[in-house]
Amino acid sequence: MSRPKTVLITGCSPGSIGEALSHEFLQRGCTVCSTGLPSETLPELEQAGAHVFPLDVRSEESVKELEQHVSKVLDGELNILINCAGMYYVMPILDISLPELRRTFDINLFGIVRIVQSFTPLLIRTHGSIVNVSSLAAYAPYVFGAAYNASKAALLALSNTLRIELSPWDISVQTILAGPVVSGLMTRTERHLPEGSLYKPIEGFFEQRTQHAKHGVKAMGREDFSKEIVEQLLAGSGSLRKTYWIGPFKWQTWLLEVFGLLSVWGLFFRRKFGLIKLK
Repeated sequence: MSRPKTVLITGCSPGSIGEALSHEFLQRGCTVCSTGLPSETLPELEQAGAHVFPLDVRSEESVKELEQHVSKVLDGELNILINCAGMYYVMPILDISLPELRRTFDINLFGIVRIVQSFTPLLIRTHGSIVNVSSLAAYAPYVFGAAYNASKAALLALSNTLRIELSPWDISVQTILAGPVVSGLMTRTERHLPEGSLYKPIEGFFEQRTQHAKHGVKAMGREDFSKEIVEQLLAGSGSLRKTYWIGPFKWQTWLLEVFGLLSVWGLFFRRKFGLIKLK
């Protein structure tokens, strides 16, 4: 009888993609370690059978403590690492807070590096998989989201390089380029334009931009997202494509990127978010 697959998922706060992925893996008989913020409790995941641990991806000490706990629970072997922990930051570039920009990259990029460095030894033993959750925003110039967009583009570039560097140990590295997915990521922090912003005349458009539902975007359900990804990951080695496009707008984004039609993005976003009113 084969041993159940072992999975570590970061960013499993209530209402998150990580939480939904944890439940899906558990339903398929996997051994799952899920992380939440140190200030959170995850009773539903615990009741479902997940091993729950606190994690602040910005802290090397926190990551090291997690590695020690997970290694003990999983007997030093990990099949799948999914980096879901992330931060969403909506703000025009001219109004970006540099501390918030650094925090966005610390969570969305540097934190993943800390996790990968700590858990690769466990993955080497199983020839396992690293799955980094990025976004279509790595390609699409989603207005007012430059900080988030840039962090996800950097994650895509990092993943592409990591894939080659880990190939001698047969560790697969996949990047999920996700369209809008229903989660708490966009609603945890309210954002407001600062006084004196050049975008104050279209503040209503900015406020709509802070949540998918406010500007008419139909997001993919967390459960549908999780089912598709988990099915691919458990189907066998390499079943999930190196770059996996999923969710609304995946085909539009792919086609515009392939044919280099960046001007289309400009026309669309200027109208969608009222930038034409500023002329």
